[in-house]
Amino acid sequence: MESLLIKSIIGLVIVLSILIFIFLYTSNKKSKNKTVIVDKKEAIKLSLVELKRGIKNEKTTLQELNETLDLVLKDYPYIGTNDEQSLNIYMLILMALCRHPKTSTSIIIKFEKELVKLNPSYETEINKAVIAGLDSRSL
Repeated sequence: MESLLIKSIIGLVIVLSILIFIFLYTSNKKSKNKTVIVDKKEAIKLSLVELKRGIKNEKTTLQELNETLDLVLKDYPYIGTNDEQSLNIYMLILMALCRHPKTSTSIIIKFEKELVKLNPSYETEINKAVIAGLDSRSL
């Protein structure tokens, strides 16, 4: 009876190990499509939502903020109607940028001007998002 119990436990451990391996193997393949700057020469494209998370992270440095905003303008320059590049995501990025503890006026103005230059039809909405973001900053 004890040997059957031990064999069952060993079998379950083996099955669990196989499932964990499959999970890690498939998630590793998916993550290769994302962008993480490993080397200046080798960059993998991040989604706009992931870039937004980087801007919202309070531990992000000033240099990392600049690099992330450059990636937003390079990889996703135009506000669109699809879910990934919707106006709402850009507005959340602008508000997060304004609220970030390590941001500077020059970074906010530079990003706002570039975004307006690339998307002139959204100038009013972009300006409103910056104002809302600056108004919501904690003192």
